[in-house]
Amino acid sequence: MAASGVVKPGDRLPTVRKLAANLGINRNTVARAYGLLREEGLIVTRSGGGSSVAEGPRRLTAREKRARIRESVDRLAQEAEQLGVEIDDVVDRLRKAAAKLHRGSR
Repeated sequence: MAASGVVKPGDRLPTVRKLAANLGINRNTVARAYGLLREEGLIVTRSGGGSSVAEGPRRLTAREKRARIRESVDRLAQEAEQLGVEIDDVVDRLRKAAAKLHRGSR
C-alpha cells in the first residue's frame, strides 16, 4: 500500500486490535504482520504511540546483508542438488552474472 501511495511516510496505522477487527482476523496474525514490516524497516512502532509508515527504507547492516546472501546461496545450492545440476555450473553462471552486472555499472 505504501508503494502504491495509499499510505504515505508518517501516516499512522490502525492498532493491531482495530485492524484485526476490521479485517475479521486474529490479532496475532496482524501483530506478526506488523512485526515483519517493522523488521523490514517499513513501519516504526513507538511504545504507547502506535505504528506508522517509516519515513524511508531502513538500511541493512553489513551483517544483515551477508546473512541474506548466505541464505540465498544456501537455497540455490540445495535447489541445484535437487535438480542434479553440477555446483561448478552454478558457480560459473554466478560468475558470468556478476561480471555482467559489473560491466553494466561502469
